[in-house]
Parts: sequence; C-alpha cells; structure tokens
Amino acid sequence: MSSTFINRHWQPRAMLVCHVAAIVLLIAFVVIETKVASSPIAPLGLLRTRALAGANIAMACVGGSMFAMWYFVSLYLQEVLHYSAARSGLAFTAIALTVAVMSNVAQGLVTRFGARRVLTVGLLFAAVSEGLLTRLPEH
Repeated sequence: MSSTFINRHWQPRAMLVCHVAAIVLLIAFVVIETKVASSPIAPLGLLRTRALAGANIAMACVGGSMFAMWYFVSLYLQEVLHYSAARSGLAFTAIALTVAVMSNVAQGLVTRFGARRVLTVGLLFAAVSEGLLTRLPEH
C-alpha cells in the first residue's frame, strides 16, 4: 500500500460523507437503544453513574488510540522500514504479550489498590508509550 494510494483515495468529500454517516448511525443507535428496543443491547441508563461513565470514556479513548497505534505503526513498519506483513506482525508480538500479561496483573492490582488508581497509572503509561511513538525515526 503506497502513500500515493492513500493520498489519492482520502478525498475531503469522501471523508465528509463518512463522518456524516457515522454521526447518523450513532444517533440512530441512541434512539433505538433508548426509545425502540424493549431490551437494549447497551442500556444507556448505566451511564448515569458518574464513575462508570468516566471509566467508559477513558477506555474509549484508550481503545481509539491503541487501535490507531496498531494501524499507523504497521504502516510505518511496512512503508518506512520495508518490513513484510509477517515481519510486521512478529514485531507486534512484544506489545501483544505485554498487554496480555499486564491485563492479568491489573486484576490483582485493582483488588489491592482500587480501580481508580490502577486506571490512572495505566492511562499514564499508555500516554507515555504513545508519546514515545512520536519519536520514531523516519529512516
């Protein structure tokens, strides 16, 4: 996937259509979940709890940044460093193993220190690690 492919197909009109479609679908989801569905998939009333709403917002941000990281780092590995797809996947093994191990460690830490402290420290580590990715060389 070359950079000319990306530049040629990321046109402002197409991006605007995608954003409008996403907003319309989000509104439709909220209306269906709150007004139409007799047993909603995601009861939005749960978000009235301030702590739960805050945790969900924080995790949505983490998820968004982590998924973006996987995408852009894989492009970096393949387009800048010229790794094959298999080698790029292998390069992510350390990150995947760290996530798997630390998610299990976090369970014990939440029991010991509480969810708020563990989430705060985890978010700080995620922010620092994402920030370090901005220092990747271009050659």
